[in-house]
Amino acid sequence: MTLWSATGGRGGVANIVGEPTAATAGAHGADRSEPRRRSRGPGHLPGPRALTGAALIVVAAAGVLMAHRSASQPPTTRYVVAARDIPAGHALSPDDLGTLAADLPSGMPAVAATDASTLLGRVTRGAVSELDLLRPTDVVDAGRFTEPGSVEVPVQIDPARALDGAIRAGSRVDVLSTDPDAQGTTVLAREVPVVSVAGPSEDGIGGSPGLRVRLAAPDADAATAIVDAAVRSRITLVLPTPVEGVDRG
Repeated sequence: MTLWSATGGRGGVANIVGEPTAATAGAHGADRSEPRRRSRGPGHLPGPRALTGAALIVVAAAGVLMAHRSASQPPTTRYVVAARDIPAGHALSPDDLGTLAADLPSGMPAVAATDASTLLGRVTRGAVSELDLLRPTDVVDAGRFTEPGSVEVPVQIDPARALDGAIRAGSRVDVLSTDPDAQGTTVLAREVPVVSVAGPSEDGIGGSPGLRVRLAAPDADAATAIVDAAVRSRITLVLPTPVEGVDRG
């Protein structure tokens, strides 16, 4: 860059920065022969992009290492499997069950080996092949669906229409339907097993909050009739007197 004098014009040029004048050339002649050393200032430090790139490389390398270790290590979580072919309706025993170590996808239903005891005595809903994983939905409590073709039906009923607590799981009841807009009462099903009885809740089919009763209807037709009556009319559960040798059908 050229420096201009205060009087203006090119006759007033002082000097070019970095070049000595004639008056000082002799004094600094010795210095001109020596090479100049430049210090490496802060401008030579790695920039933000370089630092970011280095960090990404480190993260990628760590991910590859973790993936390799995960792939090379065998699974440690064990799950319950069928030790042999199991038919539908079979009550599970220790001889029916085994365990297998596996890495399962998140959310896949399975029974952990630590919970294997919860399956003992329960009944398979369908056939299970050897080495199949046991799922919680593969089994039901013993005593449910003991009759072929039966269908469980939930109803909500006023306690007064369920003998005020006299009905409990294991009872066999006749299911009656009374339509307020029609005359008479209809027997929907006889000797229906009661699967469970729970206290009042807002859940259930038909009626105001009351007892929640789960019935094992003998077939799909009876289940349909009970559900329809629970919505359109009033259901009453009665306990018939057991009479040996009398056909109630």
